[in-house]
Amino acid sequence: MDNETLCGNEYDFGRVKLIATDMDGTFITTGARIPEENRRAARICDESGVTFVIASGRSYRSLGDFIGVEGKNGYIIAHNGARIATAGAEKELYRMPLSMEDAKFLLDLGNRLRVTACVWADEDLYISRRTRNGEIYAQAALAKTVYFDAEDPFFLRDIGDNRSNIDKIYWTANEDGTGWKSNEVAKMIPKTLSCFTSGGGCMEFVDRNVSKGAALKKLCDIIGIDPRDTVAFGDSENDISLLEASGFGVAMENADIRVKAAAKYITKTNNDCGVASAIEEFFGSRQLRKDYGL
Repeated sequence: MDNETLCGNEYDFGRVKLIATDMDGTFITTGARIPEENRRAARICDESGVTFVIASGRSYRSLGDFIGVEGKNGYIIAHNGARIATAGAEKELYRMPLSMEDAKFLLDLGNRLRVTACVWADEDLYISRRTRNGEIYAQAALAKTVYFDAEDPFFLRDIGDNRSNIDKIYWTANEDGTGWKSNEVAKMIPKTLSCFTSGGGCMEFVDRNVSKGAALKKLCDIIGIDPRDTVAFGDSENDISLLEASGFGVAMENADIRVKAAAKYITKTNNDCGVASAIEEFFGSRQLRKDYGL
């Protein structure tokens, strides 16, 4: 079935109340820039009453200047769904960090495998080894980096209900350039954890109840929107749950083949403003231009 049929007959875009998009590889270019076309599309959504949501694996802090594109009425899903906040990360609505047992297990496993573990604890970044890949991640994270001894994670603390202060643990790719295979790593970890790749051969670990898709459903429940009335964009394995939880999932042309398989529509690449292009395709000549003269 072609895209025109999908857009024209199978889904009523006039019902859409929320649009959620991944950032890296989706809404921003490979040069970490938001194209003006995408900014304008997000602004049109915000001004037209369609809630715009950033759904990223990044922390609030590492979103940096990208925060704000969600508009005054949007929301931010961070750490692959471990945290949800209102526009500008002004007020946190939800948080699901790792359990203490899982946090300790991952820190120990990473130490035994001699990986470079990047740990997000209370929005601060801690890295277990001084490696080039770790330095690259720290630079992109826009956060002050503190190196730690993997056998002595001094920052780890219990915040109550057997929950740690760690929202996510990120393993960089190996120094020889080889990446991690999530299906193989998944065999090493308990069922209380979720793991997935997020591009570049890296691995991310969160609580098993955490995913972008679960966060989208949680946010919809909080603000009173039916998840079926949402559109979502993504490109990596960690975006599959987001696309599947939405009413209409869109994969980028540069997306992983598994993401494309989960999507109902494939748009242009992130470097070709695929998000803006799809929003124009879905709403431009019908809803937005008619209702708002745009």
